[in-house]
Amino acid sequence: MLRLLHISCAIRVEPQFVIKKNDRTLARADLRIVGTRRLPEYDGAYHRDPAQYERDRRRDGRLRALGWEPYSYSIASVLGEPVRILRDADGALGRDHRPQRIKQFYELLNPSSYTKRGAAQLHARLGVLDRPA
Repeated sequence: MLRLLHISCAIRVEPQFVIKKNDRTLARADLRIVGTRRLPEYDGAYHRDPAQYERDRRRDGRLRALGWEPYSYSIASVLGEPVRILRDADGALGRDHRPQRIKQFYELLNPSSYTKRGAAQLHARLGVLDRPA
C-alpha cells in the first residue's frame, strides 16, 4: 500500500532498495524515492515488539550516519494520513506540495477491502453475511 500511495501520486520509487558500503550489503529498504536518499518504510505490527523496535532504531541510526533518511509508516498512517506521507515525499523531492495529488490513491483505495465500503462489497460478492470479528 505504501508503494501504491507513492506511485499513484507520481512519485517514482525503487522497491527493495539495497544499501551497500564497500560491496557489503548493510540493509534493504522497502522503498527509495528515486533521486533522493529518502527511504519510506512500512512497519507492520511486529515492529511494535520491544526488541524489534530497538533493532529498528539502531538500524535507522546506522542509515542516518551514512546519509540516508529512513521514514517509517504504519498501516494507520498509510490509510488514515496519506496526505502527510505525500507531503514528506514532496519535501524529499523538493517539489511543491499539492494535496490534490492524493486523489488517485483514494480512487484505488476506496473500492478495496481496506475500506468499509470495499469490504462490504467483497463480502457481498463472496456471499459472506457477517463480517469476521
